[in-house]
Amino acid sequence: MNENPEESIFSTNPKFPGYAKPLNEREWQVYRNSGVQVGLIIATDTPGVFDVSSLIPRWPNTEPDLLESGDFEEALTYCLKHFSPAP
Repeated sequence: MNENPEESIFSTNPKFPGYAKPLNEREWQVYRNSGVQVGLIIATDTPGVFDVSSLIPRWPNTEPDLLESGDFEEALTYCLKHFSPAP
């Protein structure tokens, strides 16, 4: 796991504070500022389109949500707003 804080991408939305840490070149782990992980952002082969995945499967949908977003910040805010940490 990459622990370099300089590579983290921080949310600019004050209502949903948190950050994303790169796991590899296509995946980022999403954390709230308290340090608890809430989700994962995965870049697709289509520029500007991300899969966002909760740590807790949301019945009946167990597949990642496809978020057609023009920027990474929108995907980060989506994760921080909609996903909860694993119990």
